[in-house]
Amino acid sequence: MLNAKTLQERRKAVLDPKTAAQYVRSIKRLTSDADRALKVEIAPVTSKTASPPSGDKHDYMSQAPYFWKNPDTKTGFPYIRRDGERNPEILQYPDHTLMDDMVKTVETLSIGYYFTGKKNMPHEPRRSCGCGSSVQKRK
Repeated sequence: MLNAKTLQERRKAVLDPKTAAQYVRSIKRLTSDADRALKVEIAPVTSKTASPPSGDKHDYMSQAPYFWKNPDTKTGFPYIRRDGERNPEILQYPDHTLMDDMVKTVETLSIGYYFTGKKNMPHEPRRSCGCGSSVQKRK
């Protein structure tokens, strides 16, 4: 979680000619990170290979990594725990990873814009989280 007061204090220090020099390396690193984030392609949640139980790929899906289909039942339910063995089925539902990537990208671009004011950054977080005009509308 970011603290707004701390961000404001740091931004003020970065912009103050008396203290700006001590932040040069940090701002260069932030700018570099944000420039890389501008190039990140965020995959939509609908890019998963399997559909969740609802049948709608728009729905967030996660699966416990150590739970497997039950070989003793016809349906495979209830899933059973196998400690230390990751179920490869979870790779069909990368929603958690996709969300993490999107959040990291949006955070980097937002902080980059906040501290640098680079004109190409303010709209990119919207693109990254699917808020742009080309977003597919749900039925």
